[in-house]
Amino acid sequence: MTSSSQARFSKSNGNVFEDLRLPNAAAAVVTSSLAALVARHLRRRALAVADATKLLGLSRKHASALARGRLDGFTAERLMVLLTRLGLDIDIIVHESPAPAGYTGRIDVRGSAPRR
Repeated sequence: MTSSSQARFSKSNGNVFEDLRLPNAAAAVVTSSLAALVARHLRRRALAVADATKLLGLSRKHASALARGRLDGFTAERLMVLLTRLGLDIDIIVHESPAPAGYTGRIDVRGSAPRR
């Protein structure tokens, strides 16, 4: 393998969309994280497709797109509505960052473990 064909790697900053220099990287990570939470909770419930579409209020086409990770047309707000339809609570907490002046804040989406 010659030096010109060797793969080059760089360390991620934690947001793959930003690493790929995609527009609206912060929004993309929020949307994809929320979609992953919807998918996780649907898998946990082991719902049939027809039951999931009815519960979520989605057409079969949109449910299929969501299941395949095709998020065109799914905003963060729409995905949060789907999560609440699954019986989940959503808390949004905004706080000051201890980072130095000039720092651009970050957005983090996490799902908690199920309550027992």
